[in-house]
Amino acid sequence: MKKQFFVLLIFFTSYNCIAQVDFEKGYFINNEGQQINCLIKNVDWKNNPTKFLYKLSKNEASTSANINGVREFGFSGGSKYIRENVGIDRSSSVFSNLSSSKKVILNQEQLFLKVLVEGDASLFFFEEGSLRRFFLKTKNLKVEQLIYKKYRNRDDKVGENNEYKQQLFNSLKCQNISMSDIENIDYKKRDILNLIIKYNECKGSLYTSFANNEKSKSLFNLNIRPGITSSSLSIDYLSTQASSVKRDTDFDTEIGFRLGVEAEIIMPFNNNKWAIIIEPTYQYFKSNKKLIYTQFNDNIFETTVKADYESIELPIGIRHYSYLNDNFKLFFNFSLIFDAPLSNSIYAERENSISLIDLEIKSRLNMGFGIGFRYKTYSLEARMATRRELLGVKDIESWNSEYKSLQLIFGYTIF
Repeated sequence: MKKQFFVLLIFFTSYNCIAQVDFEKGYFINNEGQQINCLIKNVDWKNNPTKFLYKLSKNEASTSANINGVREFGFSGGSKYIRENVGIDRSSSVFSNLSSSKKVILNQEQLFLKVLVEGDASLFFFEEGSLRRFFLKTKNLKVEQLIYKKYRNRDDKVGENNEYKQQLFNSLKCQNISMSDIENIDYKKRDILNLIIKYNECKGSLYTSFANNEKSKSLFNLNIRPGITSSSLSIDYLSTQASSVKRDTDFDTEIGFRLGVEAEIIMPFNNNKWAIIIEPTYQYFKSNKKLIYTQFNDNIFETTVKADYESIELPIGIRHYSYLNDNFKLFFNFSLIFDAPLSNSIYAERENSISLIDLEIKSRLNMGFGIGFRYKTYSLEARMATRRELLGVKDIESWNSEYKSLQLIFGYTIF
């Protein structure tokens, strides 16, 4: 198993070395107002960035640019960011951290704001962790935050400061927009975005919606995942009572089969490089081991220990992709593996039917590390699972067990 671990480690190191970084055509405008066309590393940031990497040509080394020296940057036909000094409310929306005050405190900060709509009315967005804020700009209004705040009221319940609705009503005066339209708007991207677009269309303003250029989408893949498993099991007997009977057993490595169905949820950021994976899987381990031991005045006995272990594993974890081209990508994943044993036992008896071992399997949580590649709808993964304890403690006796597996998993994406 140690050799197998190092093979996976070398594979993962190679994976990080050959994984390509996406530099896309873009531009940035410096403090002197000069536009510089270049290639920018497109991280598809979930959190608004404060810096980025760029190249003046494909073969040049990358250079870092930060918010202090860049007014604006963007990608050809893609997203766009502008630098603004704005007041921003950073109050928490988590109930345990809610303020008891409805009042909003705006702190002046220099930020890169993501442009969602640009026109007579422009909409900008800022995200950092769980913090999500929208900013509005019109011909008569500098960039300002649309105010929304959750707070804890006197009844120890969640109250809401919905001042953004009044801001929108005051700033977006047009015959096609009524107060009832604004009252029904939640503090969500799609709701506010649609209202800004509606206003620009009502005014006959030319506008650009950068939200339509966003490549990231929430995706769901369902994958059938059969595979081959190389697994081993060893058990050690511990007792506070003296005993001359050897009941430690190292079973031979067995080759078996596994069958899983994987639900993969692609996260809508970082160019769809991260995913949540859930994979219910049937697996089994069956093995016999002959033991020769001495007992009762050095009499020699022979017995066969049988292990019959079937279970439904439930790996839940995360996966990271690295795209080599449109059809080929590498991935690495980490999972916590929950295990539900079916009809299982480890059992042995001597020729005279005197029981030596009669144990029920009660497995515990372990971890899995996998690395592989996907080509179109097909995938291949090598996965190593850490040690899994199968046996518990009973009375004065206890059993240490070590079940380990290495899997080669074939995948086919149904949709």
